[in-house]
Formats: sequence, structure tokens, C-alpha cells
Amino acid sequence: MSVNNYFEEARGRAQRRKSPWNLLLIPFAIAGMIGAYFLLLQGVIFIQNLQIPKDVILFGNTRVGSIFKYVSLMFAAVPWGFIIANCIAFTIRPAREILDREAKGHKGTSFKEANNLLFKAGIVVTLLTFPLSVAGAMNYFYVTSQGITKQSFLSQKQYLWQDIRMINVACYMQQNRSSWELVLNYRLHMIDGADVDLWEENYDRFAYAYNQIDAFLKDQKNISYQSKITADGLSYLESSRYKIIRPVMHKIMQENGFN
Repeated sequence: MSVNNYFEEARGRAQRRKSPWNLLLIPFAIAGMIGAYFLLLQGVIFIQNLQIPKDVILFGNTRVGSIFKYVSLMFAAVPWGFIIANCIAFTIRPAREILDREAKGHKGTSFKEANNLLFKAGIVVTLLTFPLSVAGAMNYFYVTSQGITKQSFLSQKQYLWQDIRMINVACYMQQNRSSWELVLNYRLHMIDGADVDLWEENYDRFAYAYNQIDAFLKDQKNISYQSKITADGLSYLESSRYKIIRPVMHKIMQENGFN
């Protein structure tokens, strides 16, 4: 089917759908997409959790990994959301009768035909995007009492606490297009040149784990610290959104003599 033919048929389907019952499909489809998305995501998280030890102190995806992990599944959720919407509408008798009547004489628009096409599309899109999401989920780091593990889709590297050579701490404002955003980093630079930002994905999660991490770091005498902490960054931390992070940043500053 050419692109022009597809849009011609889509225009025809839109013109025949005149009943107000068609408006029900919109919230049903949105709810269906959300439900399908979270079900698919639970599958990815289950696979990811199989790789993570039970005694982790802190866990997080890399930023690029998070994009693939979460965004890829949005495309897969679309056809499943429409299937769910059609099924819900089918259970409402007045809606089913009117929608069936509007579908007569229009090939591929009946409940069965439409869902068959959507099912095939759902299978294809899911087979393409689910592996991408899993691949993204396989880019992560985790912290245990033994040290830090950095995982990519192709390799895994384990570091002991004594493998850390420098820690870079950041709290500053950065302009992003037309707005300003807070940048928080707690980046560990390893002996082999690799780095792991413990504050990369979930700010609050790092804040909760910091005391345990700090206890291990205090035993290491060969770690140097660098910082980029600005007044506007600290001022932004005063908002209620960062109430969990704020005392952790002040503790980091106090313990390491940052101004």
C-alpha cells in the first residue's frame, strides 16, 4: 500500500465515523497505551533484575540506556492500546452496534478485521522495540559493599573501592535551549580512565544511599576531589523538590571542604 493510498483510506475512515461513541475510543486508547506500556516495561525490568545482585546499595541506568529502555516501548504500546480501546468499546452494546454499522461496506474496519491488523502491527513493532528496550536496560551501574560494577550491553567491568582515583562533584545551573536546569554529578573516575556518575539517573536514590557509600570512601586515602558548585545551583536546591538531596549536598561540601 502506498503512502498516498494509506492516507486516503484514513481520511475515508475518519469521514464515516460520525457517532459520538467514537469519542470513547480516545480515552480508552490512551488508557490502553499506558497499561500496555507498563506491562511491557515490567517485562524489561524483570529481565534487568535477573542481572542485578540482591545486596546492591545503589543501582541506576546510564542516561543513554534510560532513553532506549523507556522510549522504545512507547512505540510498541500504540497498537496494543488501540486493541484494548476496541475491546472495551465492544463490551458496550450501544457503542458496538453503532460502530459496527459505521464499519459496514468499509473493508478492514470491522472489530475483528481492525484488531487483526492491529495485532499484526503490535507483534512487528514489539519485536523491533522490545529488544531495543532490553539493550538499553543492559547499560547500568550498581554499587555493593565490594565496589562498583559498570555494565554495558557488550561488556561488564567491576571496580574495587581502591580503584577510584578522583571524584568530581557538581551542583550548578546550565542553560538547556530556552530554560535553565540543575546539573548534579557525583562522578567517580577510575584507575583505567572509565567513569561512573552515581547521581546520573535518580537523584533521590543516590541521596538515600550516600551514607553507606561515604563510609566505604572514607577508608580510601588515594582519592582526590574536584568540584563545580555554584551559588545559583545551591540556591536552586532550596526548592521543596530537592528537600531529600539538599542535606546530602551540604554534607558532601562540609566533609570535603568545598566552598
